Amino acid sequence: MNAILDNAVLLADDDEMSRSLGKRLIEGLGLRAIVAGDGYDALRMFHRHRMRIALLLLDVCMPKLGGPELLAALRRIDPQVPALLTSGVDADVLGPLVSDAAYTAFVPKPWRIEQLEREIRLGLAQRPSLAARRHIGRTRLRAEGA
Repeated sequence: MNAILDNAVLLADDDEMSRSLGKRLIEGLGLRAIVAGDGYDALRMFHRHRMRIALLLLDVCMPKLGGPELLAALRRIDPQVPALLTSGVDADVLGPLVSDAAYTAFVPKPWRIEQLEREIRLGLAQRPSLAARRHIGRTRLRAEGA
């Protein structure tokens, strides 16, 4: 399998400029960007590309399904995929909203390119191997009777 497909980042953000910048930055790191404009679209994309996604980059404040709620739904599908939360709202202000979210790191907006690149690299270094995730996924599907 192509290494770039095995290292996709799911970027979910309702802001078009953030999606565009994030996509360019992710692809500049030699990764594939899978981009979604809202939480529900991100959930559909995750189901479709799950075994390719090595990292999540989720905006906290999105209409319909925000980052923490989206992350909780994605964790039920794959509890091991690393997740970065991002927002233009200060993390201290977001406190209660993100306190229960099982995320790897918080990256404030506007993004400092070096910080976002560093967090993406650190997140990718923490991910379990795709082979292990595929095995867990097959085991979970069998257990669910699929």
